[in-house]
Amino acid sequence: SPGNRCDAQAAQFLVGQPYGAATLEQARAAAGADEVRMLRPDSVITREYKIGRLNVVVGSDQRVVRVNCG
Repeated sequence: SPGNRCDAQAAQFLVGQPYGAATLEQARAAAGADEVRMLRPDSVITREYKIGRLNVVVGSDQRVVRVNCG
């Protein structure tokens, strides 16, 4: 059952790192999140807030620019 946990601080080490195949799972595991998604800075973000979801924002240079929950 989803624990609705998400510790974005625990995944901050990914900021500035190149985005790759394992990045999302690495981020999800570090944050203890139920789910994870990759977003671009200009992504249209759906309005529903999910407490157990981690967002990994990846810039045009394919590096992680932000990690947050919701």
